[in-house]
Amino acid sequence: ISLAHWTLTLSDDFFTKDQGVNGLSNLPSEARLGVDRNVITLLAKRPGFPHAMTDLSFQFAHSWQHEAFDDRQGSISGGPEDADSTSHTWSAQSLLNLYLDDWHQSLGFMLEWRYETFRTIDKLPEIRGLPADRGPLQRRANLTLALQDEILLFDERLAVRPLLRYQYVSSRFGDQPSFSSITLDIPDKNREHLFSPSLGIKLNLTAYVDVKANVGRFQ
Repeated sequence: ISLAHWTLTLSDDFFTKDQGVNGLSNLPSEARLGVDRNVITLLAKRPGFPHAMTDLSFQFAHSWQHEAFDDRQGSISGGPEDADSTSHTWSAQSLLNLYLDDWHQSLGFMLEWRYETFRTIDKLPEIRGLPADRGPLQRRANLTLALQDEILLFDERLAVRPLLRYQYVSSRFGDQPSFSSITLDIPDKNREHLFSPSLGIKLNLTAYVDVKANVGRFQ
């Protein structure tokens, strides 16, 4: 859809599956796993804005995923397990590209905000006529800033792409998370500042052969 020089694209992706799960040593088991996932995305793009040398785009998305794992016979986990897990992710991203043709390079600025929630519900108490045990609501906020430069040299046969990425992550687990009967020693609240610089190089040797190399530190 075009609206006031903006191109709007709305998409929705739904996925579902229900399958059996192999037991130990790939032996058959009665365990089952069901997954439902839906992702809806709205993308807005406008070339030549706010300047003739720039492109601007915004993306908004929401994803929902539900997993149901049923192993009441304990054939995989060593004990009975029947749990539902639900996660939500909201995100907003803006991307500005600046094309410097006279200098044979282009700059990209990215800003992204992401908020995630996760909760597991233990349904085993229902077998005994008790309410299901709702686990804590686990939350995570993520702010990302990224700057990338693409430099083209030697008649565009050599491309050099330095990238600097910064992330601020704030996690609130609500309670000590656990895996089956094992409690994980993780702080209830956690904040991190993450820096991930990287460099990519692509060299065009012939019309059919490219050589690529990448180096970086990722967190």
